[in-house]
Amino acid sequence: MYKYDQIYHSLCEQITQILDHHGTALPTEECLCRTYQISRQTLRKALSRLENEHVLISRQGSSHALTGLYPGRTNQIVLMVHYSDVYLTPQRISRITGFFAGLHYQVLVMPTGASRKAEGDILEKLVSTPPRGLFVESISSALPTPYVHLYQRLQRAGTAIVFLGERYPNLFSGYTAMTDDPQGAYEMTEYLIGQGHHSIGTLLLSDDQSSHGKYLGFAQAMHTHRIPLPDVQVQWITLPQLEEIRQDRSLRMLRRILEGYPQQLTALLCQNDELAFLVIRALRMIASRDHSICVTGFDNSYLHETGTIHFPTMETPSLSLYACEQMLRCLRNLPPLADKLPWKRIGAGQSAGSL
Repeated sequence: MYKYDQIYHSLCEQITQILDHHGTALPTEECLCRTYQISRQTLRKALSRLENEHVLISRQGSSHALTGLYPGRTNQIVLMVHYSDVYLTPQRISRITGFFAGLHYQVLVMPTGASRKAEGDILEKLVSTPPRGLFVESISSALPTPYVHLYQRLQRAGTAIVFLGERYPNLFSGYTAMTDDPQGAYEMTEYLIGQGHHSIGTLLLSDDQSSHGKYLGFAQAMHTHRIPLPDVQVQWITLPQLEEIRQDRSLRMLRRILEGYPQQLTALLCQNDELAFLVIRALRMIASRDHSICVTGFDNSYLHETGTIHFPTMETPSLSLYACEQMLRCLRNLPPLADKLPWKRIGAGQSAGSL
């Protein structure tokens, strides 16, 4: 075995130890030459091999940053989502997979079916063979998770964890990719008020932290304009109820919820575009409801302009790309990006789906 091959294998072990201890770079070339008592030419042959394997990035001078890849291993990133084929998830999977494929990671998608038991079963499997990274779509993120110990075991094993949205309230580690929901809801409510709406309601997820932020922004805007907000104008559903609404083509449950709003309601702020789309369909089925209700969503998805349905929505810079950047920083042991992504309104207010 050539001398530089021996140095290569030794550097592989050293890089693994550095990553395990949350380091970000190798010592300088000068320091490595002294440690191994070798020439710079021999060292650079070993470093060049590691660069070709995408384990190192050369920096100005004689230092080398770590990319986050473990040398000599299959570097896998797991994407744990509710469903792989619902709403925005296929697009999110495609973007994350494409991003990390270009960085020589393998991405494995593991759907939970929005089941906490399935989440626990997946985490139990992962702790036996920890992946390099784990994206998590929290299940009912406003509620504590019973799997703190499994997330902590994964992190101790070197798994970088990024939550697609808020992390669980009883879990204090792991990076997050979040939107500024109070700001988005405040600005959408301000827009509706500016359009002459004063009887505005919400339909949000009670077990989701992002919904709590949206409610806060909505209520603050109403309070700023001294507009009364009766409790009956604020309705909540749970994640399991949303799944039931998705599966029911007659939208029976959703129609029943909508019939509970006061007749004078003129605008409705929904959790996201999917729920706004379903609300508009349900409103068209209710003969007793005023179809001039302006329904609004979030996400600027394909649903906000579909067929005869058009409604205003809120757009944010790509959450998938932001999540990828957070994961990359976590893999490289760099501090997380602290900012939440801001929302911007898209589309004009129209009656329930442009009837």
